[in-house]
Amino acid sequence: MGNLAPIPLFGSGIKSISPTITAQRRLNCFWDIRKDGDKANAVLIGTPGLSLDYTLPTGPVRGWRVVGTLLYVVAGYTLYSVAADNTYTNLGSLGTGNGKVSMSDNGAQLAIVDGAKLYIYSITAGNYYATAFNTIGYFGAVADFTSQVGNAATTITFFDGRFLVEMKNSRQAYGSAVYDGTDWGGGAPPNGLGAATGYWTKEDYADNLSAIDSFIGYVVMWGMGSIEWWQDTGGSPLPYQRIQGATQRWGLGAKWSRAEVGNTMIFLGINPEGHADICQIGLSGYTPTVISTSDVSDIINDIVSDGGLFSDAVALTYSAFGHIMYQITFPSGNRTLLYDTATQSWQETQTGLDLQNRHIGELGIAYNNQNYISDSTTGNVYSTSEYVYTDNGVSIKRQLVSRHIRNGGNQFTPAEVFLDFEIGLGLQSGQGSDPQISMEKSTDNGHTFGQPRLKSMGKVGQYQYPRVRWTRNGTARDFVFRFTVTDPVRFIVTGGAVEI
Repeated sequence: MGNLAPIPLFGSGIKSISPTITAQRRLNCFWDIRKDGDKANAVLIGTPGLSLDYTLPTGPVRGWRVVGTLLYVVAGYTLYSVAADNTYTNLGSLGTGNGKVSMSDNGAQLAIVDGAKLYIYSITAGNYYATAFNTIGYFGAVADFTSQVGNAATTITFFDGRFLVEMKNSRQAYGSAVYDGTDWGGGAPPNGLGAATGYWTKEDYADNLSAIDSFIGYVVMWGMGSIEWWQDTGGSPLPYQRIQGATQRWGLGAKWSRAEVGNTMIFLGINPEGHADICQIGLSGYTPTVISTSDVSDIINDIVSDGGLFSDAVALTYSAFGHIMYQITFPSGNRTLLYDTATQSWQETQTGLDLQNRHIGELGIAYNNQNYISDSTTGNVYSTSEYVYTDNGVSIKRQLVSRHIRNGGNQFTPAEVFLDFEIGLGLQSGQGSDPQISMEKSTDNGHTFGQPRLKSMGKVGQYQYPRVRWTRNGTARDFVFRFTVTDPVRFIVTGGAVEI
């Protein structure tokens, strides 16, 4: 038998346009680059699992925010405060029970907008403004936004002492009084910016606002077809001025795809030609950088052509093994993509054993030195763990599909296919006590695969044997190999080899 020569079984592609181009898939695993190249320059590690921490009586989670030592959560119609020991307190009800909410705070007040009204909770007093769960209108005189401007806010942020909101279906943004989210009225300080001067209008293009954020010392005005950057110049009566020359011709394709990652922000953007891509701002000034590959871009835009929406996309972030992940889910497309900011690589993630499915997670937050992820349909709140190998008891399917293995267009026989896999990590009993990995081969450019052939990954303590290898692989001009693990054990691949 000849020598096993390491070959690049796995690359960075994802099957999109055609499996003939690439049939690759990395499901529920990601690349880790090893700078010292100890055993391998790059290894594949399984994504963390989800462990149930608590279940809120109402759900799903619509938004959340950390203020001081507490986590404030809107789930269904209800606002809760959650302590570090996972005990929660019902603080009152909103007027809506569906759709995402946006939350912000000024240290003393928690502000919530749900697309219909603004809600203020007094954190320092421990109750709602005016001793009840109250809705505060613009200019302090009405119960909701509609009496003044016709439409309500869907996003809220805090910037230089004021709450700022965008008004849906308009180009206008409003500001509160300094450190007082109950005051949006005119007149002398400390009142809000006022009826006549309390709003400013997105200027460069006529597209409506979709969201507003404060980001690295600026106000970001997210339009449906452009992005404007504003700053606080200290002027009076309106302190905000647009930064000349900073406007970008990228629209916000999905309101809830925005996620801060360090000093950058990642979002689903729409270019002037109507094409969707995942972009990142903060890498090079005001200009968005496209971070989706051609494969990922094709997957996203195919969701629309297949009858789905990319506007319903929702994103979350979390950290695993020192990698900061941006996870974006397309509910109508039933698909979740995962971007690793450390390696700038894309992969897929899902919950369950279906051929393709979305991940169960919806929103994410870091609280009390832990990453939490909400359930997409229930009031469940999970913590991520690198040492949990299910999603709340549901099996996690790990799958790798190789590159096309060819020999210059000639027929050849891969006499042995070998994976350098961490073995001997079986559980003491039950599923996973003798974990298995299956291999299926394709000889028709990755279009169809043959019967799975199982190999043991080693019972507990079997760190050297059995070897994860397959022989008698037949003859063809093109091979693609698909490897799948569904047992709840650690997943680490350090390399692969093939003997031709």
